[in-house]
Amino acid sequence: MIKEMKGWKVISYGRYSARSVEWVHYPVNEEVKPSITGSKLFFFRKKEDADKFCAYCEMIVPCIAKNVTKPVYAMSSGDMRKFWENINKCPNRYIREVRNNCYYHILLLPQGTYWAESITCLK
Repeated sequence: MIKEMKGWKVISYGRYSARSVEWVHYPVNEEVKPSITGSKLFFFRKKEDADKFCAYCEMIVPCIAKNVTKPVYAMSSGDMRKFWENINKCPNRYIREVRNNCYYHILLLPQGTYWAESITCLK
């Protein structure tokens, strides 16, 4: 785990997270944590990787992420909510066990994608 890393966050107008399960508001210079217990926020190490992910009407802003890890996989929005609900109900179960016993839609992420426990947007 990397304690702190600079990177780029893709957000939509109104400073909300783009393509997230719930709308997470990203005020400038304030640390933001995920709205679903146990989940992580994603960001990109390089701006080029964020550009590949970015869709119409979204913007890319510099950020500082804390407690960073490299993701092994990601899930679609609806699957992610169910997945973390299952993990939070049975905290002693292994993530691999929950993931293998359910049919989750696994997503491929761009090369420079990282997870963070909290993100502070700088602009």
